[in-house]
Amino acid sequence: MDVLVDPIIFTLPDAHEPAEVIEVFLAQLALWSAAERKLPRLHDFIAAECCVNALMQVGRFPYPRELRQLLRGSAIETFDAHTAFESFRRLLENIPYFEERAALHHVLIDPRDVQLAPDLAARQRAGEIAGAVKEALGMAAYAREVAKPPAIDSLVLATHPVQDTQVVQVAASAVTDTATLPVTTDFPIVTHPDELQELIALSSIWENTPLALDSAVWMLKRRGAIPQSTTLISYRVVPEFNESIRRAHIETHPDKLAQIFQRLALLLSGGIQRPPRETDDSHKLQGIRQRSSDSHGRQWEPWRLRIRASDPPVRLHYWWHDGKCIVSNIIVDHDRGTIYPVRDFPW
Repeated sequence: MDVLVDPIIFTLPDAHEPAEVIEVFLAQLALWSAAERKLPRLHDFIAAECCVNALMQVGRFPYPRELRQLLRGSAIETFDAHTAFESFRRLLENIPYFEERAALHHVLIDPRDVQLAPDLAARQRAGEIAGAVKEALGMAAYAREVAKPPAIDSLVLATHPVQDTQVVQVAASAVTDTATLPVTTDFPIVTHPDELQELIALSSIWENTPLALDSAVWMLKRRGAIPQSTTLISYRVVPEFNESIRRAHIETHPDKLAQIFQRLALLLSGGIQRPPRETDDSHKLQGIRQRSSDSHGRQWEPWRLRIRASDPPVRLHYWWHDGKCIVSNIIVDHDRGTIYPVRDFPW
């Protein structure tokens, strides 16, 4: 799995920042540096060259001289600049660049045409770095949804914690030799190396829906997206659910599997709005003629939940009745989506 490192992890804070801010920066950089050393066979850590260049341009790349100035100005005496840099060196200097890995030299991304939600670029004070963040994520969106280079498979973004979200949504315009293409996607966010391990584990357990949901709930609780006391409502899964994931060619992509099960976990835990209230993300299906009642006479309503912002979009179809859910299938085509008939499940 490819892990794109958000430049926020590399960005030196100002020396006049509170000592706690600087200590968090050093701790995060040490955390991901250690992960890159320990997990090279499971994950490929990559950086965006445009972001590294922007950091260097404004003097925010953590070279020993800059680290020394930072530590001297902040009165933090527990770190030696040279020793700190040596421990970070592999992550800072030896990981490959995304642009080279994806080989998209014919594609141009104008940062002014990139929208991010949440706006991760806004966390950067320097305009050069903010623009580079947008350029890098716009290029990554093009790679994921259009070019799909073999060297870039599953892609997640390693970053500092972000409140109330598990993904960063990207909308961009990619200029190629022949056209200007709108691109929309979203990338899973990981904020700790342990989450990478959970994603890898998901690749081997996704066919067991309860286990996969347990994994998703663990990650959501770890990030504070749902309370520690959260439990899931009663649900059942139709036998065709796994096959629908295979038809969508998602089963080999742990990043996309994570989005499916995290969104489903949010639905079942109340972390997002549930029926009967309709939202842009979750709403009733219209014109469905499949069986909607069970042998007990209970009437089930068909609903659709947005999983991924992409073209075509990825959605989950499910049945809902009185606080209970039947998980039906994943679809990747808004217009030709189906839902499997209601089954008689023991509750």
